[in-house]
Amino acid sequence: MADYDDDDDLYEKSRTYWNRIAPNIDGMLGGWSNINTSDVDESRKLLRILLKPINQSNNRQLRCLDCGAGIGRVSKYVLSKFFDEIDLLEQNETFILKAKDFLGNDYHRVKNTFIQGMQEFTPIDGIIYDCIWGQWVYGYLTDEDLILFLEKCLRILNKQHGFIVIKDNVSGNNDPYVDEEDGFVTRTETQFLNIFSKVPNLIIKNIFRQKRMPKELLPVKMFVLVHQHSNINHYLNIDRNKKMANIEKFKRSFELIKQFTIQTPKISGQLPSEKSLISPKYL
Repeated sequence: MADYDDDDDLYEKSRTYWNRIAPNIDGMLGGWSNINTSDVDESRKLLRILLKPINQSNNRQLRCLDCGAGIGRVSKYVLSKFFDEIDLLEQNETFILKAKDFLGNDYHRVKNTFIQGMQEFTPIDGIIYDCIWGQWVYGYLTDEDLILFLEKCLRILNKQHGFIVIKDNVSGNNDPYVDEEDGFVTRTETQFLNIFSKVPNLIIKNIFRQKRMPKELLPVKMFVLVHQHSNINHYLNIDRNKKMANIEKFKRSFELIKQFTIQTPKISGQLPSEKSLISPKYL
């Protein structure tokens, strides 16, 4: 483990860096605005899966917390498509002010803005979130503060249906990568899992890999975390059973086709296994 947990300048370094960044999409993505579409598409796919059981069983309004919200890029292109109410958590006041114009007609969904660093976040009593979303922001927290933040998140999360999404780069080797310019730490997947294991009542529901990213970028993972009393496992297991039933139906149809074929052409490869027919991201 690197010694970044002892770096007293970590938060000031990141604050100084973002104070000089332009409040636009290119600034929010560190000059990689070309990945916005693929990033948004994969995030929407994930939310459609996670919110399907909630949408089927509830008519209530859904609330989300956007962590490290910036100018509201994720809120505009992703969260506003699924949530009725959005709270923005962002330490840079310039970005928060820009969010009103950037979100445009979707700004009416914003109910509260917190001009705070995540390590300083003070929730409003009584507000419970169905989703807490943070993207390319947790690397600005020390391990200790990330654990404390996740503990706080569990206290304000809908324990039955809520979920936390951490979308971040992961280091490709066994060591974290520290950006000396802004203090951002790219953790390994193992380090993330180790941190999650130290948060009481936190369960790792699944880990998804972002697709269609430039090869020169580090891998991007989406960690889905839930409270140990969550019902999300139950719902997704039902979905999995439906998919398994469809696989059996496909296999029976395949056998019928073979029976009624006079001359079966030679087929390269084998009938896909049940495992290969199901994309892991849907389980």
